[in-house]
Amino acid sequence: MINFLAVTDDSGIRSGYGDPDVKKWASQALAEPDPDKQNELYAKIQQKVADDAPIIPVAYQKALYGISSDVVDFKPYVLGTYGLREAKLTN
Repeated sequence: MINFLAVTDDSGIRSGYGDPDVKKWASQALAEPDPDKQNELYAKIQQKVADDAPIIPVAYQKALYGISSDVVDFKPYVLGTYGLREAKLTN
């Protein structure tokens, strides 16, 4: 969710949400080696995003995934998208 809201790429902020504090805290959290300090930054981000409510869901579509039992560590993201960086084949 934080990446979707605050992290920029070549095309700009993906969601259109552009709070400078959230962007700064997200960058700091990614660079912070101390897990406790990371958690503090993510807590600040979560509170700010909750206060601002930049995204208001109006519909929900259930996501279905079919995978082989040979695939491990496949985890969809909260918004229904998925990455395959962590997924592995056992055979």
